[in-house]
Amino acid sequence: MHYLNNLFLTFILSCIFIMNSNGQSPVKNYTAAWKKVQEHVNNNLPASALAEVRKIYTQAKKDKQDAQLIKSLVYIAGLQDQNREDNELLSIAEMEKEIKTSREPARSVLNSLLAGMYLNY
Repeated sequence: MHYLNNLFLTFILSCIFIMNSNGQSPVKNYTAAWKKVQEHVNNNLPASALAEVRKIYTQAKKDKQDAQLIKSLVYIAGLQDQNREDNELLSIAEMEKEIKTSREPARSVLNSLLAGMYLNY
């Protein structure tokens, strides 16, 4: 089941990156920031990785980069799962809050992710 969930998220993220050029601001390069996150994850430092992802989230929201915003939300939910109790319920609430402020096509993708969260809850 976990494998299917990861496969589903990978598919959704791939679709987002394909749609990335549709009506967004010029793309800022987030490669270095994501590399830093991956280093923290590889070194079993989820709190440090979470802090870096939150920085990416803030920058992506400021830059209106929906693909990076969604990717950061997925990472935040996964990293928080290692650090807090009742993460599923809290992540669902955070996703619902994010959906209220998002625009299309990101809203549709976030709704799809939220449906998966409900399914796994």
